[in-house]
Amino acid sequence: MSSEKCTRRQFLSGTLALASLSLMRSPTVAACSQELDGVGWIDGGRPGVEGYTTQRSYLAGEQITICMSSAWRTRSIVTIQRLGAEKQAVWTAPVWVETKEIPAEASEQGCGWQHGDGNLTFEAPSEWPTGLYRIMMSIPTEEGQRPGEAWFVIRSPNPGKHSSVLLVLSSNTYFAYNNYGARHQLKGGTTNGSFYDRARQASFLRPLPRGFISPCDCRDGDEPSRQHRYAGWDKWEWPFVAWAEREGLVLEYATNEDLERHPGLLDSYRLVLSVGHDEYWSMGMRDALESYIQAGGNVAFFSGNVCYRNVQIGFPSSRLDLVGEMDGEALWSHRHGPNRPENQLTGVSFCYGALNPEPVPYTIYQPRHWVFDGLWSSRVTPGFFPQVGRVGYECDGCDIEWLHGLPVASHRDGTPEGFEVLGFAPGRMPDYEATVHSKALFGLDKGFTPWGRDLRQGGAVLGLRIEGGTVFTVGCTEWARQLEDPFVAQVTRNVLKRLSR
Repeated sequence: MSSEKCTRRQFLSGTLALASLSLMRSPTVAACSQELDGVGWIDGGRPGVEGYTTQRSYLAGEQITICMSSAWRTRSIVTIQRLGAEKQAVWTAPVWVETKEIPAEASEQGCGWQHGDGNLTFEAPSEWPTGLYRIMMSIPTEEGQRPGEAWFVIRSPNPGKHSSVLLVLSSNTYFAYNNYGARHQLKGGTTNGSFYDRARQASFLRPLPRGFISPCDCRDGDEPSRQHRYAGWDKWEWPFVAWAEREGLVLEYATNEDLERHPGLLDSYRLVLSVGHDEYWSMGMRDALESYIQAGGNVAFFSGNVCYRNVQIGFPSSRLDLVGEMDGEALWSHRHGPNRPENQLTGVSFCYGALNPEPVPYTIYQPRHWVFDGLWSSRVTPGFFPQVGRVGYECDGCDIEWLHGLPVASHRDGTPEGFEVLGFAPGRMPDYEATVHSKALFGLDKGFTPWGRDLRQGGAVLGLRIEGGTVFTVGCTEWARQLEDPFVAQVTRNVLKRLSR
């Protein structure tokens, strides 16, 4: 069968799962529209069908509940696809969807649709492999309208059985940037939404706006979320997974919150991966990963802006809570906050990095290191420093000194002893960010460190350390977008092969 289609058996099993679904129309409180009762919705609340799952990850045999709402009571076709190198449809069925209220505090408290009618509940089939699954909710009569999207992860029922590599999705960052529920009170109220619209909580129980799971083509008339460029599966993890599957590499999957909810999960793997934009970390997540490293586990951060902000994961409330102020004590490096610099985990920090730098390459300063095996002759001329890849968006670095023309970590910033700088790409941090960092770290307001370093001058540091296990980092969000570059691909192969053994 085509990877885009379901088998007849899958379709019938989905239809049977809906046998108990009520087709009676229930009373509605408010329609999902862009403007209703004096409220103008900024992200979400569009016509069509929207939804979310009650959990972010599941095991085979667990009950998956998809909570849905539409602008009017309608019949929707729900299709579930596993997204990898191919889009593999695994389930489809017709569903009646009811209209449900979007609460005024949806961004912080959730939509609450799980308590109403018109939801879909079924058991996760045992044959579904681990991966990310996209839920598409379309209205057959609405030609040209993009379907609503939701998602969930299927974890391996036997962790480590089919792969020694675990990809942990940056799912906290999805919800921190999720602006669903942001609104304008036309009669003069407030605007809520993501952490970037002054919200202090971010509920998991609400849809993701368009542009977070698959690309949103603005040319077709759809408008994506204002925050869609900064987070989401389609930006970094999907390109990485598609490349890995084409390479014949097998991965197993989990979400950020699984590190805290199931910390023993890590013990089954040799290598844990972070890919893309992995900004929001809880104490439980960090404790679990650091314990794993101390016990000999390996981590590869093909990511940037990692572990920059501190959150609490509320399991009963199904939400993220920002710990401290957005540009203050919520920083892991804040001297009056956690005071636990992220470079103690990764070797690098956004506080010493760069934002939206020019797409310059890394200069490789240790070309004979095993990370670069197969890229050039072992007889490379000393002093000749090759270049690899391109950096971009958000970069993590460390405080470096230059010795005999080579960058080395100074360790004044908390970077662990033994961290090796293998490559560096210069970049610039904006004045505002540099000032935030100097205030948070040192109580200074000029963008400088106490030893006189200008935090406006940063960059991406590619390097590693060995302390128990090996921790490798590229110090850049954009690595996964460069995997068509044979040099970037070979470095990635070398890291995955060496650290997954």
